[in-house]
Amino acid sequence: MDVLLNDKQEAIKQWTEDPCGKIGAKGFEVGTQEFYERVNQNRYIEYAPWMKKVMGFTQFNGKKILEIGFGMGTDLFQFAINGAEVSELTYHLYI
Repeated sequence: MDVLLNDKQEAIKQWTEDPCGKIGAKGFEVGTQEFYERVNQNRYIEYAPWMKKVMGFTQFNGKKILEIGFGMGTDLFQFAINGAEVSELTYHLYI
């Protein structure tokens, strides 16, 4: 059981310290508007220009969305600015 607990702790540490997409804004101060603008530029234009269409962010206007494990909230934000009512839930193991 301790091994499993340690694995979970390491996974939580990894995704807390280095959330998906953060590397795309290397050199920008985390939490600033410039940081998030750079994350979006990297994610939706450079890294995965197909993502906005595939995810269908504009198709959920007026719908409720729950994202579990939302990371930095990059995708959830796209749903929100396109009219979705969004909620998020992230699991953290505190020991």
